[in-house]
This record gives sequence, C-alpha cells and structure tokens, in this order.
Amino acid sequence: KEFRPTFYFNKKWNNISRPRMSISGGITTPQFNNRNPIMKLNNTFSSLLDRLNYMKIYEKTFGRISYSEEIKNGVYFSSSLEYANRKPLFNTTNYSFASQDKNGGYTSNNPLNTADFVNAPFDEHKIATFTAGATFIFGQKYLSYPDRKSNIGNNKYPSLSLLYVKRFGASNSELNSDMFIANIRQNINTGNFGNLVYNIRAGAFLKQKNIAFMDYLQVKGNQLSVPLDAGLGSFGLLDYYKFYTNDKYAEAHIEHNFKGALLNKIPLINKLNFHLVGGAKSLFMADKKPYTEYSVGLGNLGFGKWRILRVDYVKSNYAGIKNDGFLFRLSL
Repeated sequence: KEFRPTFYFNKKWNNISRPRMSISGGITTPQFNNRNPIMKLNNTFSSLLDRLNYMKIYEKTFGRISYSEEIKNGVYFSSSLEYANRKPLFNTTNYSFASQDKNGGYTSNNPLNTADFVNAPFDEHKIATFTAGATFIFGQKYLSYPDRKSNIGNNKYPSLSLLYVKRFGASNSELNSDMFIANIRQNINTGNFGNLVYNIRAGAFLKQKNIAFMDYLQVKGNQLSVPLDAGLGSFGLLDYYKFYTNDKYAEAHIEHNFKGALLNKIPLINKLNFHLVGGAKSLFMADKKPYTEYSVGLGNLGFGKWRILRVDYVKSNYAGIKNDGFLFRLSL
C-alpha cells in the first residue's frame, strides 16, 4: 500500500559508438543481493502456494546518473554515480493460499536471521556509490553502415569485464568501501560436439569493514525446483543468502551442451532429439570452505517447435555435506 514512484530519462546520441546518458530516481525496493537471484514472479508463486517467501528486500530512495559508450571497437565503458537513503523493511502480511504452518510459515525479511521478526539486518543510512567499468570483446566483428554499427562479437576469444565500485559519504564512515570485480566468459562452438560455455567471476574488497549487508559480495543461489531464470551464473542448490563476504571470492561455471552428439547414436532415443547437458560449478570464499556442484540434464524438451524445457539432476558438496535434487526450467 506504500506509494513508491520512480522516474527514468535516457538519451542516446548516435547508433555507432552509442553514447548513452540516463538519469533516474525515486523510491524502490531492491533485493539485498543486487544480482537479483530470484524473480518476483517466482517469489509470488512460492509465497502464495507454499509459504516460501525467499525474496528479501529493503527500501531505497535514490537519485542516479549514468553514462556508457563503446569508446573503441570491442571496448565498452560505463560509469554511474548514485546517492541513496536506505532503510529496512519488515513483513506486513502473512497472506497465502497455503496453511499457516506449511514449510514452517513465512520467514522474516531479515536475510541474516530469518527467524528474527523484530531486528533489522542494518540501520537506516545514506550513502553514495560510484561505479566505473569496462568490457573488452577481443577481435569483435561488426557490420558498418553510414548511420549505425552492428556488432557481431567473436567467440574465438573470451570477453573480459572489469568493475570498480566505491561507496563513500556514508552517514556512518564504516559503511564506506572499495570493491573490484572481474568476469571472464566465453561460448565455444565445438562443431559436431555441441557448445561449451564457461563463466569465471572474482571479486575483492580493498579493506575488510563492517559494511551494510547489501554491499557484500554475494552469489546467485537457488532454492526453487522450478527456477524461471536459472542460468550459467547461478548455483542450483545454494541457499540465497548463505554465501557472502566482505573479503574476496571467486566462482567458476562451466557447461557443455552435447546437442545430438551422444544421444543421436542411441536407437529410438535419437528420435526424440533431446540434448545432453553436463556442467560443473565451484565457489571459493576467503572465510568459508569451497562449495561445488555437478549436474547432468536433458535440454530441448518439448514437442515440435516448442522445445523450451530443460531438466537437470544436480549434486552439491559443501564441507562434506552432500545434497542433490532436480531442477526444471525454461531454456529459451
């Protein structure tokens, strides 16, 4: 019932280097994990049907200006400056179609202690955030026209992204921080053996401080059996707010879609035109033990042209504790 308006203005000067400036502001309710591990639609279904209110949010009143441009072929620059007031939110309803005690009932909006309905995970504060980033598409191919440039990319080499995030001017100086993130990704066409894709991401803080929870380095977890947006950069069986750090971390994801290379050699099975997919994921954090996942699945499920489903069997290991489960998702 709270009124939270936002506005957005965007200006692009040309379609060659695409210099773009945007100004935005208002009041919004972002997730504590800015990588948005759970879709609102997923959270609505799980809350109403199973009393699993996984998404944890806070309120932010903000103003932001950002700029981006391809400063050279294959070199993309982006920057932003934001000033915000951030305050905690608490549950205001326990409405659900499910019974009150199903799955233990609703949890609190405190991701650090979901049984605590009284205390907030952080104190209300004001803070400024400056970001500067660059993405390099090595050997990028493109089509050139008189009034525009159409980038094609180049999967022969990996793409590299670098990001620096500085938070400053906080009402509590302990909340100020400096963070660096690097990301390498590549999609490799292996010919008759399908496609191999990998994604490696690492981050580190310049100094460990007692910062606000939403500013920690976090990973994309998943606790749903039917995640609508589970992709290469997310983990299949990892709790949403279990892994976070104010130090350093690294994660690696690799997946190979064999397409018809293996299943097409099996009589009768080859008529189904399913794709065999295998993958592995690892997570390393300075203050936690390593976490690993392995998966095998079938993609291209469906009928005729409607082959948008995928099912994976995932097995995980953390500090000797093993878990497994099936994930069903869309593979658009």
